[in-house]
Formats: sequence, C-alpha cells, structure tokens
Amino acid sequence: MSSPLESPEFRDNDPDTPDGLYVGDTKDDDGQVLDSQVMSVDRPAEPVVEAIRQVPLEQPKKITRLITGTRVISPGDSPMPILTPDAKRLSLKMLMTTPTGSATATDYVNFADNSGNVSQALATGAESGCTRIRAWAVDHTLDGHTGAVWIAGSLGQTLPLELTWVAVTS
Repeated sequence: MSSPLESPEFRDNDPDTPDGLYVGDTKDDDGQVLDSQVMSVDRPAEPVVEAIRQVPLEQPKKITRLITGTRVISPGDSPMPILTPDAKRLSLKMLMTTPTGSATATDYVNFADNSGNVSQALATGAESGCTRIRAWAVDHTLDGHTGAVWIAGSLGQTLPLELTWVAVTS
C-alpha cells in the first residue's frame, strides 16, 4: 500500500526533486534574505590612534647621610684630617667649644682643604690658605665644599679646644 503523500495530488511538479518525496518549500533562500537586510561594508573601519597621556612620575627624594665627629685639639697637636673629599657633600657645619676654662684670642683652630696650609700655619703662624674657628663664634657653615677638611691648633693655643662637625652628604 502506498502512502497518501505519494498520491498524484501531493506530487511535486518540480523537475529538480524526485517523485515520491514529501513535497514543500525545498529552496533555501535564507542567506539571500539575510544579505538583503544587512548592509555590507567595503573596507574595515580605520583605527583611531590617540596619544597616551603620560603623567610624569614623582622622583623619590634622595636619602642623605650625616657624617659627624668631635675632636679635641690640644696645644701642639699636628694637623689632622676630619673629612675626606666627597663629591656628594651638601653642607658642613663646624662648632668650636672650650671644654675647660675660658678661651682667649689665641685659642683657635685653623682649617683648610689640605694639610700643607694648616701645617704652615702651625709652624710659622702665617695663616694664608687657611681660616680660623674661634671658640666664641656661633658656628661655621660651608655649603657646597666637597674637598677634604684638615685642622690644626694655633701657635698661641693655651688650652684644649673641642671641634664638633656635621656634614650632610647625599
């Protein structure tokens, strides 16, 4: 017995389909319908190039060091270095005190950037090339000096003098 779908009234008159199959809309036109609804683009979109805003970074503050010391200079002491050359030195402060007694006009310490200048002052009393620090002066500040510092007592020194210094270096 044959199927009722195979009867002549259900046959497809389309020559592309064989007889005896279930008939209906066998054409797939979905792709054409979708293409007609969507607009095609000829070329891809051009990328937009924007400069990235650079925020400058905050530089960290450099760490500083303190180089400190105290030296008692007795009458007749030979020249001695208190600081070596330091290219990163920012400042230097020196303070003179008298641990015993009262200082007189001849109680001072000579300082210079080399031993020759303070040695000459100690030997001859001629203090060219060096500077005096007196006990009653407040403090002596040297900003920006990066060379060595040498000290020596004076010829007329009568009592021990105490020199204290603080150097700030980066």
